[in-house]
Amino acid sequence: SKGFWKKNRDTLIPSILQLFSSSKDALLKSMYGKSTAQENQASGSPFRSRRGSTVTQTVMSGFKTRLQFLVNNLEKTQLHFVRCINSNPIKASMTFNQQFCLAQLRCSGVIEALRVTRSRFASRMQYQTFLDRYWMLVPANMRLQAQAISIQQQCVFILSQSAREEKDFAIGKTLVFIKQPLQERLEKQKQAHVFSSVITVQRYLRMGCAQRSFRLALGNAQR
Repeated sequence: SKGFWKKNRDTLIPSILQLFSSSKDALLKSMYGKSTAQENQASGSPFRSRRGSTVTQTVMSGFKTRLQFLVNNLEKTQLHFVRCINSNPIKASMTFNQQFCLAQLRCSGVIEALRVTRSRFASRMQYQTFLDRYWMLVPANMRLQAQAISIQQQCVFILSQSAREEKDFAIGKTLVFIKQPLQERLEKQKQAHVFSSVITVQRYLRMGCAQRSFRLALGNAQR
């Protein structure tokens, strides 16, 4: 609490000080005389107003300035909502009650929101962006044939290989619309293809290292 009063003291507006100092009441004039005005002006941080006169920045004006700065920063950001749920009714650590969590999700509308999200086209991509991301899913023996057709037909070909129903995706003039279940299947197939490719690269690298070690060992044995 040391220095709290000096740090949080709010200075008065100069017009109020002038009004009190020119008052006919002796008590007000003695309380807010020239010495008080000079002290408040010295304690505050002056800033230049629009008219060019120097005024004292009060605690409230400083708070307004910082609050406006915070609001401006918030307006530049994107909102993300985080919903917290309790894992158990007794608030114990390392305890998970599935039915209790499910009831909270249902009451808060999270499950219904997920159902609505999965029923609509959650993903929208341009044709070229879609091909750059999922071209690897085209079988190697059909890539020459796929390159001969239009970019729109290439997207339809890739989607038809993974879609269970035709309503899982839609083709627009410039965009591909994909529902969430189909998007998840495409991502899983992509991850499996990347994992298989990594294993193939590792296999050839290990084979090359083994062949090199064998040649070195054979050369040393012949010497």
